[in-house]
Amino acid sequence: MPQFTDTTVKLDNCIVVWDGITNPEPQDQGGTKWTLKVLVPPGSPDLPLLDAIAQNELRSSEFKGQLPANAYWIMNQVGPTEFGGGFEGWTVVNGITYRLPTVYDEAGKPMQPMQYGSLMYSGQTVDILVSAKAYNTVSKGVKAQLEAFSIKSSANSAQLNIGGSGVDHAGAFGGGGQQQPPQGGQQQPPAYGQQQPPQGGQQQPPAYGQQQP
Repeated sequence: MPQFTDTTVKLDNCIVVWDGITNPEPQDQGGTKWTLKVLVPPGSPDLPLLDAIAQNELRSSEFKGQLPANAYWIMNQVGPTEFGGGFEGWTVVNGITYRLPTVYDEAGKPMQPMQYGSLMYSGQTVDILVSAKAYNTVSKGVKAQLEAFSIKSSANSAQLNIGGSGVDHAGAFGGGGQQQPPQGGQQQPPAYGQQQPPQGGQQQPPAYGQQQP
């Protein structure tokens, strides 16, 4: 079962669209934030479970079941132009943690950063374990707290070509086909459970009802 406890859910067959694991974000007050932004396929049976634990967290939080105006939700539908278009109907989830998450291989064996570093790219297939956590700081809402994830190397997922402006900078300078590292946007989604080639790339969070960046 994807739901392991009342507060944790495993989302299977997700596509990585931003690797903030090997590229964590230092915090102003000290410490580090690790993130893993993924797309979940349409019709995934894990999404209703994720919504359920998020609703439970919202009800038990200081918000008393009512999401404040301009607050972020734990997941959001991908729009027609997000990630370069082609993923409309998918769901984006941004897993966040302030401690280095445990990463597993497909056999359930923990991996070290030097082992999984080269496997982290936009387009990689992963299963992620998340919990729901309400927050009320500079921003507010219910976020997906990343507990752990596993890399599905056997999927042989190709890299997604995610580029910010969509302009072939390398081609302009005679570099022939190699793209700059990304920022939002991506190409046609592969068939369910299948992917195309990487390049990290992060996208601005969607409007109301999306996750915290």
